[in-house]
Amino acid sequence: MASSSSLLPRSHIPTPLISKLTSSPRTWSLFILKYPSHPKTNSNNNKRLILPPTNAVYTQSPHTPSTPSKTELHNDAITVLNERIRRDFSKKEAFRTVMDSEEAGKYMQMVKVQQQRGLQKLKGDRGTKDGVFSYKVDPYTLRSGDYVVHRKVGVGRFVGMRFDVAKNSSQHTEYVFIEYADGMAKLPVHQAAKMLYRYSLPNETKKPKALSKLSDTSAWERRKVKGKVAIQKMVVDLMELYLHRLKQRRPPYPKSPAMAKFAAQFPYEPTPDQKRAFIDVERDLTERETPMDRLICGDVGFGKTEVALRAISCVVSAKKQAMVLAPTIVLAKQHFDVISERFSVYPDIKVGLLSRFQTKAEKEENLDKIKNGTLDIIVGTHSLLGDRVTYNNLGLLVVDEEQLRGRVGRADKEAHAYLFYPDKGLLSDQALERLAAIEECRELGQGFQLAEKDMGIRGFGAIFGEQQSGDVGNVGIDLFFEMLFESLSKVEDHHVVSVPYHSVQVDININPHLPSDYINYLDNPMKIINDAERVAEKDIWSLMQFTENLRHQYGKEPRSMEILLKKLYLRRMAADLGITSIYSSGKMIYMKTNMSKKVFKMMTESMASDLHRNSLVLEGDQIKAELLLELPKEQLLNWIFQCLAELHASLPSFIKY
Repeated sequence: MASSSSLLPRSHIPTPLISKLTSSPRTWSLFILKYPSHPKTNSNNNKRLILPPTNAVYTQSPHTPSTPSKTELHNDAITVLNERIRRDFSKKEAFRTVMDSEEAGKYMQMVKVQQQRGLQKLKGDRGTKDGVFSYKVDPYTLRSGDYVVHRKVGVGRFVGMRFDVAKNSSQHTEYVFIEYADGMAKLPVHQAAKMLYRYSLPNETKKPKALSKLSDTSAWERRKVKGKVAIQKMVVDLMELYLHRLKQRRPPYPKSPAMAKFAAQFPYEPTPDQKRAFIDVERDLTERETPMDRLICGDVGFGKTEVALRAISCVVSAKKQAMVLAPTIVLAKQHFDVISERFSVYPDIKVGLLSRFQTKAEKEENLDKIKNGTLDIIVGTHSLLGDRVTYNNLGLLVVDEEQLRGRVGRADKEAHAYLFYPDKGLLSDQALERLAAIEECRELGQGFQLAEKDMGIRGFGAIFGEQQSGDVGNVGIDLFFEMLFESLSKVEDHHVVSVPYHSVQVDININPHLPSDYINYLDNPMKIINDAERVAEKDIWSLMQFTENLRHQYGKEPRSMEILLKKLYLRRMAADLGITSIYSSGKMIYMKTNMSKKVFKMMTESMASDLHRNSLVLEGDQIKAELLLELPKEQLLNWIFQCLAELHASLPSFIKY
């Protein structure tokens, strides 16, 4: 029989597949031009193992390992929880990196500074005086037929505006009329300005699946809950991404005279926006210990390349390599020519091009130079990310996300594009709209306006890299973004202080007695029980691994062992949630916690089950739940287990410190 030591969590844990360049802690910069006491044994000869409190039933038949059916596993609460833990772990290594409160606080403060700065820029004119984000629509900008969202009622169709006499009044008041599935609603203009949002972008033809009902807003409330859950996940992912980035470290690059000399060679007077970009990029490289990660967005001919060149100058002056990644060979060759010319007065700086148009000997020569560090600046397409490319000391990655096929026009060349089509009648309405947008936005500097129009025609697709079109469709784009920015602006309040596992007291009087046949079947049962307690003390990932290995080796456990495992999970989840005691009295359940009201609200809003979410309230330092009736002890344990499992699933890893 296998040793019980095999039940311990294995050290090698599968990690997500990520890009070659980001498979280890990143120290280079990215620049885009766009986580009761131990059981005692009884001295009786029948080897009955008595564990902390339960009333489990004894098994009479010999215990043999069994494989549960799919239905049994589906109904098994521990299996469901383990699947969620494993799923979460496969998306992020939240349980692998543990930070203490001081370290986490330092990183969170850095996140707040960056996040607040970004939100302030995004807010623009949309913010009110108290700093709250608002995406509400001006009723006078609406056109008949536009879909709108009323925050309390839901999705409707704007019909128009007209003056009408209010009830019990002789004065004429201007109203906004909105059509819903079961009737027409009218709102005074001043109320409409506070409650209405656009459902879609201007000029976007996207339609909602159905209009909301005035007589029943429950469906709309469910859609808002789904939207909040999606937004909470997005905020969690964004904050975890910020934390991961900020934890990477590299020494700041020195400010050298060569940088000023290089900048002085620029033959033109920089624009105000260019000057600002120069300063921000230089600060990122020379004053920060975290790798730079910036997006430089600008239209054709507005000087993005010069910003990248100065960043390259800073990095190569510090004896680091810089990579310039272009979408096409044509554009890569153009960048190579420009970079070679600008750095021609620096004989010690070598520039190389990696292209499929080169001979095999030329490619091999460049690959060797990249590896040994004799090439300082490497220009090319996605071949630069190939397995054969080994960088000696990469310090900067510049990604040019310019148009798909490059461009012909330059400062000394005027370019023209001719679009031919056989029959206008064969074109779709969307194609005609896009052609009209190109015709309208054809002047220099109108690229951004063209992109906005195209996004309105074709839809905005993915947001922040997430497939969120369905989530946006639930509540409309303006309300979605307002809820998103509102959640982001409150992220600094999201703080849960976990407590030590052994400080958690679970006062549920259940005495699990393991059946003697199961004890006889186990190899060293006391060690297994102690190991279970030890891994539960460590973290929930280790407890999940232990449980799965236990079932793999000995089959599905009897009910008494399942109760024991649930109590271990219960204490582990409670410790992560900052809950120090759990007890019941009659129909009431009490959980003492250090959780703030804001965090409690955030987490309960993200819970999937209405049953648990609607039962919980936070009063002072206690989470209370009132049940419909007093439950037997085992059912009570199951209810609390399910409730904490949902709360734990709502607990973002970035606030677990």
